[in-house]
Amino acid sequence: MYFFLHLTSRSALRQLGQEKRNKLQDNLAPLVFDAAIETIFGHSPKNEKDGIKGALYKGFNNAEMEYGNCKDLLLAPEDDTRGLDKLIWGKKSKSIVGQLVDNVSEIITGKPNMDPVLQIEIWDVVIEILKKKQIDSLVLAASKENV
Repeated sequence: MYFFLHLTSRSALRQLGQEKRNKLQDNLAPLVFDAAIETIFGHSPKNEKDGIKGALYKGFNNAEMEYGNCKDLLLAPEDDTRGLDKLIWGKKSKSIVGQLVDNVSEIITGKPNMDPVLQIEIWDVVIEILKKKQIDSLVLAASKENV
């Protein structure tokens, strides 16, 4: 979720500029988080949902900083952070998609990704999504209606 919100933010910055990107992000994040919380935790008491919402925003802010430090969307393995540096020093990938792979691996296994199959599967999914350019067109559509 954070990855795609970040890609949306980058698309908005590129297409709309800083001010409109900020406005779109300010409107989009609460909609996404509220929908996710209601879908998954709709039965929970309000105070629990508020705590989950706080955790989502904290995670989102952390992810924005991490993804925001990446200059490249995708890097060849030989140009990216070495697996040994990930294991020993806890370094993450230097690319946005590489960090997504690292984050997914951390969630699934509790450690940095060392599985080339997982990496390729995530790359394939992201590349297929980006080839369709839906994020860019959706950002433009949202900006015409709300920003």
